[in-house]
Amino acid sequence: MASESGTMGRDPCWKYCTPMEGNKNGTICNYCGLAIKSGGITRFKFHLSHTDPNSNTKKCPNVPPEVKQEIRRLIEQRNKAKAKKAVDIEEIRAELRDTMGRRHMHLIDEDDEENLGIYL
Repeated sequence: MASESGTMGRDPCWKYCTPMEGNKNGTICNYCGLAIKSGGITRFKFHLSHTDPNSNTKKCPNVPPEVKQEIRRLIEQRNKAKAKKAVDIEEIRAELRDTMGRRHMHLIDEDDEENLGIYL
């Protein structure tokens, strides 16, 4: 069963599934019993919300409409947060470029966001 602490306690969607024993990325749907062996809670959300962008996940036939809407809202909130983070990171990069000048560009590696942490 999902614990309230650790990885399984962080996402509210864990209350709708059971983790697979011996498979940290596997879930079993509490509504239809579908075993999803990979993809973790993200793929399970697609199963419940019927919104898999890649159409790789079977849709849950038994999920209540209110749960489906809840999961869709959670996915939308997460997508907005990721987009905001990307904008914030780009703003920090632009500010650093202006502040430090072009001769220090080696500190701002487009593939390495960890370097930004020293300036926050």
